[in-house]
Amino acid sequence: MTSLENSAEIRSERFKQLAIKWTTARWRHSQERESGVERQIIGRCKPTQTRWISSIDPEDRLFADFLVTFLDNPEEAENCFRYAQGWKGASRETKPAGQRVVAWLVRQRAVFGSHRKYCSPRDFPEALESYVTLVSNQSKNSSSQVRMFKETKSFDPLFELIKERVHSFDRLGSWDYLVRVYSDRSLGQSASFDFEPESLYLEAATGPKEGWHLILFGLRDGPELTKDRRESADEMVRAVIQESGLTESEQKPFVWFEIEDLLCNCQKNDKVKADGRSTTIRNLTEEYLSLGTEESMQRLLAALSRA
Repeated sequence: MTSLENSAEIRSERFKQLAIKWTTARWRHSQERESGVERQIIGRCKPTQTRWISSIDPEDRLFADFLVTFLDNPEEAENCFRYAQGWKGASRETKPAGQRVVAWLVRQRAVFGSHRKYCSPRDFPEALESYVTLVSNQSKNSSSQVRMFKETKSFDPLFELIKERVHSFDRLGSWDYLVRVYSDRSLGQSASFDFEPESLYLEAATGPKEGWHLILFGLRDGPELTKDRRESADEMVRAVIQESGLTESEQKPFVWFEIEDLLCNCQKNDKVKADGRSTTIRNLTEEYLSLGTEESMQRLLAALSRA
């Protein structure tokens, strides 16, 4: 029987306290970066394309986010952008653009990042065509990605549309794409779009779902995550938003995206050093959730920051 001291409710509360510290630190860090302080950006909401795309055209920036998401590789996405000839080339001559990009992709090695490791270069033409079709349908045949966002208005309906209609963009790809649009500010400062999700969508997740299972039940095998248990993760995120004070419209999506990433990272078996000993982030997570001490929290936060 689970003891009161290590019940799912106590463990969830302890993770919430960890998440409050993590998200507030990450938000402060992001604001320092924007103020001109050059530091390594840690966490989920970090710009990925600004190193190579100079265009201020939001259509090109949104297309760059699509390419970065397809590959999970910002550097190689630059080449894809060039071969596709930007959004104008991709949207006006979709088939030739797809052929040029895939011809380049098949000559590369290890071109996909960890979030897209099950994809093939051969997936690109269909992914591009389905994305262009989605944009056309949702923008009233204007081929404007910006208009697609304006017509859809908020995160959840667009997330579902991308997940259902863009080839190879499952739950993770669709989530990653919208996080990148938010992080890169690709819509521009004046665009109106509600980036706050209503859910972490754990049912179709892998790493974050396993992370929440670890939070509630520990390293041992536990019961399946029921709908109520999955929704308790969403309630936890909303509590973090309120208790952290990150309640502005720009801050709330940041909290959702960072916690989704935090859940994924906490369940990883990546090896780290803590107090001179070799361990894993997963073990440090379990140590903190079991003990609930400030020292164990700080060890875990330090390991997550280095991961």
